[in-house]
Amino acid sequence: MKPAILDTDILLDILHGRSETVRKHAQRYREVYKHYTISAVTVAELTRGSLRQGNLPAWLEQVLTQVEVLPLDTASAQLAGRVYGELERAGLTIGLADSLIAGIALAHNRVLVTGNVRHFQRVAELGYPLEIVNWREAG
Repeated sequence: MKPAILDTDILLDILHGRSETVRKHAQRYREVYKHYTISAVTVAELTRGSLRQGNLPAWLEQVLTQVEVLPLDTASAQLAGRVYGELERAGLTIGLADSLIAGIALAHNRVLVTGNVRHFQRVAELGYPLEIVNWREAG
C-alpha cells in the first residue's frame, strides 16, 4: 500500500460513513499510515461547502487537526497548470480544483484516492504518472 492523498469525495464518505467498502479501505490505510493526507484544495472545498450551509462546523476544525494537509507549493502549481492547460487544449477539462489536486498528488508522489476515477484518468491519459485508486470499489 502506497502513501495516498484523499480526494474530497472520499474524505466526505469517510466522515459521513456513507460506504462500508470505503470504511474498510480507510481502516486498512490507517493501520499502516496512522493518518489521512488531503490537499490544501480539499480544505478549501470543505470550507466552501461549510459556508454554503451557513456555518463552519466544528467537525471541520477537528478533522483538520487529524490529517496531514499537503500545500499547493510551486512544483504542485506548475504541474497543475500544465495538466489544466493540456486538458483544456484537448477539450477534456476537469476543472481547476481537480487539476490542482492532481498536481499536488503528482508533485508529492502520492496515489490519488477518489471516486471520480474517470475524471482523473484523463490526467493519466496525458502521460502523467498519476496512480488512481477508488476506495468505493471492493478490493
